[in-house]
Amino acid sequence: MTYAVAKVACPQRSISSAGVNESSEGQNYIEMGIVKPLDCSNGLVAEAIKSIANNNYLEQLLDYRHPLGMPYHRMAASKWMQRFSMDAPVENIAITSGGQNALTLILISLFHPGDKIAVVTYTYPNFIELANILNIQLIPIEGDEVGMMPERLDAACRTNQLQGIYIVPSCNNPTAVTMDMNRRKDIAEIIKKHELILIEDDIYSFLAPEGYLPVSHFVPERFIYILSIAKSLSSGMRVAFIAYANSFVEKITYGIFNINIKTSALNAEVITELINTGVADRIIRDKKEMAKVRNKLYQKYFQITNPHENPLSFFRWLPLSQLYQLKQFEQNALAHGIHVYHSDRFLAKKDESAQFIRISLTSAKDVDELDRGLCLLKRLLLDTE
Repeated sequence: MTYAVAKVACPQRSISSAGVNESSEGQNYIEMGIVKPLDCSNGLVAEAIKSIANNNYLEQLLDYRHPLGMPYHRMAASKWMQRFSMDAPVENIAITSGGQNALTLILISLFHPGDKIAVVTYTYPNFIELANILNIQLIPIEGDEVGMMPERLDAACRTNQLQGIYIVPSCNNPTAVTMDMNRRKDIAEIIKKHELILIEDDIYSFLAPEGYLPVSHFVPERFIYILSIAKSLSSGMRVAFIAYANSFVEKITYGIFNINIKTSALNAEVITELINTGVADRIIRDKKEMAKVRNKLYQKYFQITNPHENPLSFFRWLPLSQLYQLKQFEQNALAHGIHVYHSDRFLAKKDESAQFIRISLTSAKDVDELDRGLCLLKRLLLDTE
């Protein structure tokens, strides 16, 4: 167990007024399950929208042209990727309707029902559900404190006919682990050895240490790189940038033409405006400062024992001292005024004995509410020891 045993007096306030799910009215719990992206920066996004609305080229953003994205939007995407050490030619970049849409396009375009994709044991639950819908089998690979273990991936490739691998290296959801550069290079070697298709979801690239190279950098013939702006800039704009190896250009283009037709150029224009004016950099600076404060508050109640967990993570992964059913723990927490997620939601294969909870640090409406939520959670854990 990594939480301290000393009791902490919770800040006083009625929990009935603290819920922040769809509306603050009528909720009787503090939201720490869903990972919201600190959307208080959306005022800056709204200003960009107002500016664009007054431009005389607005009508040009409202037609079917440029299904992969308008050329200058793709140039902005390239610029934004370079901001996070990912370099790809503009002709190998497309714009999609958010990260989940990008994952759907990739799985439909490059994989077939029955194909096998390696994932770390605890992985992004929406990817798990998407794979289930498409009848794609996920092969869980054990991880350590630095992420997916290359020797376990290598062994799985020898015993299974794997077609791909999915990773979130900058801040794995849900474990908050950041792959260091050595691990990234080791994983890349296994990808090349077994000719896997790499799906690199770098949604948390803005929280990674400066200068960290994506795994895609080391496998230039085998990668699809996804850079969603949902957590970094604005969740509601539904824009993501994808870059891909030459060998995937034809299939991904075909998929975009037949699934999306195109992503809204109006939405892409807003994100391009944020990038080109420097407002995007301001937004991520502000979000990182807010994340720093919230993580410091988390450590007031719980320790972070793995040095490879991202220090600015929007969520934390806390081990439980005993075993629970998913609904049992989540409903018990809800009865105590907090909403959190049990680790069973994130298991690629339901056969693990260790249990955890993922705690969102960014969904409480302010630091005071997060403080109350963390205190209630600690009380609950101490009471159930």
